[in-house]
Amino acid sequence: MKKIILTSICALLGSVALFAQVPTVPQAPNVNRNSKYTDYTIQEKGFWWGGEVLSGVLAHPRGIYGPLQAQLVAGYRFNEFFQLGAGVGVRYYLNSDGARYSRSNVSVPIFLDLRGLIISGESRTVVPCWSMDLGWAIGDGFMASPMIGLRIGSGIRHHFIVGIAYLGQQTKLYNDLRTDFRFGFMNGAMLKLAYEF
Repeated sequence: MKKIILTSICALLGSVALFAQVPTVPQAPNVNRNSKYTDYTIQEKGFWWGGEVLSGVLAHPRGIYGPLQAQLVAGYRFNEFFQLGAGVGVRYYLNSDGARYSRSNVSVPIFLDLRGLIISGESRTVVPCWSMDLGWAIGDGFMASPMIGLRIGSGIRHHFIVGIAYLGQQTKLYNDLRTDFRFGFMNGAMLKLAYEF
């Protein structure tokens, strides 16, 4: 009788030990199992970067200009309503025909970028967003560019941005012989297309 009870207890303890294993969590490749794995693509806070393309029409009393601009922006996301970054780009101008004063064809904007969402995007695929670029364009001068638009995408990190931006730009305008220049100010609307990580 004692042998049967002892055998039953051993079998019970063995089955409890067999089925009481701790489930294993899948680990990322080449990660030390004793270290904590962090998936940075789903973090609300942290570093971000993006690529942007802008085009539109800028007006000046001396003529109409069609800029085409590409830029890279990187920074830090504090939360979904506020991000701070810096950017650099290249802007190419198409001059209007018959303008009394023309300008150099290329400038390099360097700017501070502030951006965020207007409402929470936690459970939405399309969310209104804003941004403000303030800086200096090498070859021109001071620039300011606020934007209002839509962020498209369900992820915290990966999404598209489509918006309408205003660009106010101090610029150098040259006469036909390029012997004299003066500062002017041009402004207008720009379409912004961006992808942000």
